Amino acid sequence: MVQSMTGFGRSDVQRENQNITVEMKTVNHRFLDIHFRLPRALQNLEEPITKMIGQKLKRGRVELFLNFEGEDLVKKQLKVDWVLFSQLLCLYDEAKSHLQEKGYNHVIDIKDLFSIPEILYIENKDIRNEALEQNILHAVSEALQSLYEMRLREGRFIQEDLYSHLDQMEALHQQLLVFAEEITEKLRKKYLQRLDEVLKGQYDEQRIYTEIAILAEKSNIHEELSRLNGHIHQFREELEKDEPIGRKLDFITQEMNREVNTISSKSGGLEITRMVIELKSYIEKIREQVQNVE
Repeated sequence: MVQSMTGFGRSDVQRENQNITVEMKTVNHRFLDIHFRLPRALQNLEEPITKMIGQKLKRGRVELFLNFEGEDLVKKQLKVDWVLFSQLLCLYDEAKSHLQEKGYNHVIDIKDLFSIPEILYIENKDIRNEALEQNILHAVSEALQSLYEMRLREGRFIQEDLYSHLDQMEALHQQLLVFAEEITEKLRKKYLQRLDEVLKGQYDEQRIYTEIAILAEKSNIHEELSRLNGHIHQFREELEKDEPIGRKLDFITQEMNREVNTISSKSGGLEITRMVIELKSYIEKIREQVQNVE
């Protein structure tokens, strides 16, 4: 089943004094590329969330946003660096003696020492809350499922569009087969007419037919049409597979474009040129859609 790499999912979970909102969005990427926006205290959840996402998605850039309201995730505690405080007291005693020798009696208030940031500071300590973590993982799971379902819906639209383009290509392929059958005869008549005009019938007919056959072989597009038809059928088969197929579809699209370019270079005529241009147009539309397939 075709899955798009573009999607969005959201989940809101409320548990007592906890309000958890998880949003996930994905866009095109060659590989599975996951980016988190989690509070520092919850960064230990990145590993289980990564495994959870990897079970559902195989390609795409994933951005996960978590908003949490409720109990504090960080325990704050007032701390004093007593070693540094003792050193400052020693310096204070030295300064006091020095000032007294100079005739000053300035007194330093104890609060002046505690006003130094290195002496008195706030220590943040993460609080491990297993119940909260389970609620967050549940919210992530819901958002991921919503995202996955949206990617599947988008994938169905892409699949229908791709089938439509393939149908048009197959119709053009059948028309080219008819023209390919006529190419040799048209070339023979064209070259014989020109020779009659120039040489007035004075030429070796057998040799001329041989040369015409060689020229016709160089303009023969049956092999390219056969390979193009094979690529179209392989593309259809891949669309029915329940696995990531984006990279393989991209490769098949390149091969289809290669065959059409060869047909364009080997065959002349306005009608064939017109059909080749239409084929290239459908291949380009397919290529654009394939870029969004997982």
